[in-house]
Amino acid sequence: MKRDYVIGVIVLALVALGGLYYVIDRSIPVASESTMHASYHNAQYHFGLQYPDDLVVRVTDEGGGASTLTFETSVGVRVFEIFIVTYAESSVSDARFRLDEPSGVRTNVVATTVGDVPASAFNGMNFSLGETYETWFIHGGFLYEVATTKPLGTWLQGVLSTFSFDH
Repeated sequence: MKRDYVIGVIVLALVALGGLYYVIDRSIPVASESTMHASYHNAQYHFGLQYPDDLVVRVTDEGGGASTLTFETSVGVRVFEIFIVTYAESSVSDARFRLDEPSGVRTNVVATTVGDVPASAFNGMNFSLGETYETWFIHGGFLYEVATTKPLGTWLQGVLSTFSFDH
């Protein structure tokens, strides 16, 4: 009898987890530029981009002129984030990388561009996102660090293709 009860609880837990996965999985955007119907503009950091209109944008002041912009689903699943900090250097130093990416993970580094600005894309590890796809670039005295989960890397490239800077 006790064994049947334990098996029943385990089956119920697996069904509940499957349902939760289904809901969360359906709340992550489909990788298609045709879904980019909302525009975001930030006057403080002099840029704009397009993103799916079913995402919510949250801005967190990190202090010292830094901010984190979080683009998430209506149920709070973080889809991607942009951390922006004042930065006077022309390239990202190893010390700055270790400060912002404590895991130290940076693999599959690829040179790319964002809004005609040189950028580096790579796979990393973030304590809140897990395995990541990230693109970092410097423009106008700011370091931009854009991150999403690794499976959404190709999708994020589509978002970044809409990125533009105020001139």
